[in-house]
Amino acid sequence: MSVLVIHQNALKQVGIALPQRRITLYFTGSAIAVWVFLVSIATVMGYFNKYDAMPPRMLLLMIVIVMIVLAILFSGRVSYLLRYVPPEHLIYVQSFRIVVEIILVSLYYAYVIPVQMTFEGMNYDILIGITAPLIGYFCFVKKSLPQWVAIIWNILGILLIINVVTIAALSSPFPFKYFMNEPANTLPVIWPYSLLPSVLVPIALMLHFLSIKQLVLKLNQSKSN
Repeated sequence: MSVLVIHQNALKQVGIALPQRRITLYFTGSAIAVWVFLVSIATVMGYFNKYDAMPPRMLLLMIVIVMIVLAILFSGRVSYLLRYVPPEHLIYVQSFRIVVEIILVSLYYAYVIPVQMTFEGMNYDILIGITAPLIGYFCFVKKSLPQWVAIIWNILGILLIINVVTIAALSSPFPFKYFMNEPANTLPVIWPYSLLPSVLVPIALMLHFLSIKQLVLKLNQSKSN
């Protein structure tokens, strides 16, 4: 996983010894694996099938995840490690969203999800995946674009995540369903697709927040100098 690689490289740059890096990798990887396992078990056991439950269980889960992401974001350790992470790496990783959007459009053609959840409808998230290599390269490798362009790009990425999560919720068979075209969105109850909102969306969100924090810290540091 690219996120773990970025984390390990940052620890290496800080000067953390190999045995300690391996221990950190083990615990971080284990935490992610346990999370994936728990979500998978909950999906298979039908925990997310209760569409009459309020608030919706998958949305409640995502709120909890976002709170965890924010806790990580404001960690002093994370702020320290961000000094040693090449800024383009946090942006390059977002290209994984191209694969996610291809999966979603494939599910639409298979009549599993409605069109508005794809780039043929109202989901424009693929633009972040396509532009990620360009923003990373021209802002931080070639340096032909200012860093504030990357900050705006990250903000747009967050807004597009909010957009697709909102569309997905309003396309699901909840009492507040807004999009009435079929099929309804039932991805949260289908494994392994339940890992999209519960794992991949939080990862994308965290990468955006970390990148913004890193760039703001760099800009503030350059101003103070």
